[in-house]
Amino acid sequence: MSKLKALARATLPQPLLSAGSRSYRSLRYTASTPRAKRRFARAQDAPEWLSPAALEELHARYEVRLGYGYDPDTLERRGRERAQQIAGLVGDTPQAREFLELGCADGMTGAALSEQGRRVSGVDMDDSLDQRAVRAGVDFVEADAARLPLQDESFDVVYSYNTFEHVAQPDAALSEATRVLRPGGRLYLDFGPLYFSPFGLHAYDVISVPYCQLLFAPETLTDFLDRHGHPPLSDYVNGWSIERWRTLWRTYENRLDRLDYMEQRDLTGLGLISSYPSCFRGKTESFENLMVSHLRALFSKRR
Repeated sequence: MSKLKALARATLPQPLLSAGSRSYRSLRYTASTPRAKRRFARAQDAPEWLSPAALEELHARYEVRLGYGYDPDTLERRGRERAQQIAGLVGDTPQAREFLELGCADGMTGAALSEQGRRVSGVDMDDSLDQRAVRAGVDFVEADAARLPLQDESFDVVYSYNTFEHVAQPDAALSEATRVLRPGGRLYLDFGPLYFSPFGLHAYDVISVPYCQLLFAPETLTDFLDRHGHPPLSDYVNGWSIERWRTLWRTYENRLDRLDYMEQRDLTGLGLISSYPSCFRGKTESFENLMVSHLRALFSKRR
């Protein structure tokens, strides 16, 4: 069994799991998937967007999902869980001492790794390190992941959580991560939801409707947030399709060995695809692009 599947089974619902070291195997579909796929394939080009009234109606139909927790206990717990995951993927090898986190945010994963005797640097656009991470010795580097002010081959492990879907130039960020990684070093990426997936707008804690970014025009969503007393959305999502991510992985096959890989699907909102197929077909020709929500990949840099 692959490392990623073994680690993920403890935390993810089983119908959402699929993995293959170098393949993209289909995930378990629900009974409503074939119908949604047929409606999508036969869809016309219009209407492209639903009305503001439809947004109000659908928002009342779905429950708002819980947001990402940022209280001190949650930050510490999440950091320790991720550090344990990273340690499990990398292994307790003596040479794995220098770690780099891209998109480190609060830095609590690095803090937990520091407790294991690792030396950790964290990169982000703004310094929001938790003071516990500062005290643990996490070294903060203010930089864009696509332009790292770091030396070649200076880290044994590079890892990143929930960042690559936000990076404006993921291809440049992957190039930089590969550059600063030592030969034989490990690169672990874990991110999502992807833009075309049900909650790809990253607004699930204020807008309950799955696929709202594909069903409603940007101005409709902005007006909705304003009417309901929510500030404008601040999370930037790069909008990369699953096909584009797969192409990126293939371009690195001569530099990175793919040790493990997982595509997680989210089947929430299939009924919306069946009911309003033209809204989806107008944005993507790939039904699968609407299904894949999260990506996890473990690479080793070739020597």
